[in-house]
Amino acid sequence: MTARRISMGMRSKMARGSCLCGEVAFELVRAAGREMDCNCSRCRRAYSSVHASNIFVDARKFRWLRGEEQVSSCGLPQDCHFGSALCRSCGSALPRVVRSVGIVVVPSGALGGMPPRAQAYGYAPPPQVAEH
Repeated sequence: MTARRISMGMRSKMARGSCLCGEVAFELVRAAGREMDCNCSRCRRAYSSVHASNIFVDARKFRWLRGEEQVSSCGLPQDCHFGSALCRSCGSALPRVVRSVGIVVVPSGALGGMPPRAQAYGYAPPPQVAEH
């Protein structure tokens, strides 16, 4: 697992995100989280990818703007800390609140704009790439 502290300076303290259909939206304090890439077998299966990129945020630094009732959470019965959350309408990965430890696990890709780590490394999508 690789961890990086999110540091966006004073430019923008808040980050917003949503699902694809826009039914669910949220915001968080950018500097309040730690971004982690995990390539364990459970994360690879859950995200159908080589790794999961999530931001772990103190629950007090996160809030739903709309659609919290549209979020469907699921997980493994034997592991209360592992799971996923999806929009009931479009199936987008969404933040999952882990009340037992007071954190919210936010999929990096659910944030609006370029993810913080991609900005830090100077990545930007090519101008000719169109949204699907």
